[in-house]
Amino acid sequence: MTACNIDAGPVNRHRSTLIQFSGAMVLMGMAAVQGLVLVPLYLSRMSLAAYGSWLALASAVSLLGFAELGISNLISMQVGACLGSKDPEKLGRVFGVALVYALTVAVGIGICGAILVPCLPKWVGVADELKPVFCVAAYISVVDVALTFLAGMTRSE
Repeated sequence: MTACNIDAGPVNRHRSTLIQFSGAMVLMGMAAVQGLVLVPLYLSRMSLAAYGSWLALASAVSLLGFAELGISNLISMQVGACLGSKDPEKLGRVFGVALVYALTVAVGIGICGAILVPCLPKWVGVADELKPVFCVAAYISVVDVALTFLAGMTRSE
């Protein structure tokens, strides 16, 4: 008996595909609701300048997400290869490297964000009265990008 039982049995690919497709459709539906319902609500509650600053913030902070570099796909392939070869030692090493990579990149995103956020109001032309709120929102967005990165590393394909 091995220390790690990695024989998960056969995978129902039709069911897996249906679940992933359904999840993607739910996300697209939520994006449509956001665009059609929430944007008019935002515009009724804030000035056009504040909304424009918010959009610029979202665009600037989302660029930090490029730190992922597609490595999560490579890790998924390595995990699949380890499961296929029934090699628990290599699987453990792959998970260890993935964990170190994910935590390092998430911390790097946070550090880059902390350096970037104080510069953003000047770069995007935020009005002086909006700068404090803008910076708080930017820091929250940086944390969101880092956590979204970590969550993306845990997905299975």
